[in-house]
Amino acid sequence: MQREAERKASAEAAREAHRRKTEEDEALKERIAQADRAAAWARERDADARSRAQSQNPANAQTRESSLSSTQTPKIGEVKRATKMLEAAPLYGSDALEPPPPPYIGPRPAGLPENVPLEALTSLDASGVKPDGTYDLHNLPGMPRRKFFRKEYEWAQACLPMIRAIPPDERPLSLKVLFALLRSMPGMK
Repeated sequence: MQREAERKASAEAAREAHRRKTEEDEALKERIAQADRAAAWARERDADARSRAQSQNPANAQTRESSLSSTQTPKIGEVKRATKMLEAAPLYGSDALEPPPPPYIGPRPAGLPENVPLEALTSLDASGVKPDGTYDLHNLPGMPRRKFFRKEYEWAQACLPMIRAIPPDERPLSLKVLFALLRSMPGMK
């Protein structure tokens, strides 16, 4: 009899433990589902905000997308879009005889287009001033060098997103001048 009572008690305890385990599993599944719904809602909200911002200001949409894609970490199984890096334009005449400029050393600047290599940037140690005391807008420190590009339009397209990445009130005078110059070029907005 006592054995029978022990068996019943252990069976009842096992059923109770199984019921508690099932309840815990259900609660865990519900919390995971809530977290998934919250993450999906956040992704949808961010996508809506991005599309709203792009429709309001399409000129900066491409710049924002390139900066977002460069800062986002890749996900498992995600294939990175291939970009062909620009190559330096050939130098002729006296330009070919000049020694190469010192390399840019530092992190990739905000706003730098994905297809522009770091070797296109002017060294941060460069003065940015011509011998006559005027700004050397083609060789400002940390900005793309004009001689690296084949066309002035390509150079302008590389410079504008980098300048736009800096808030207008924080831009030095040299960048304000360069920004005004680039915006005045045909086809640049």
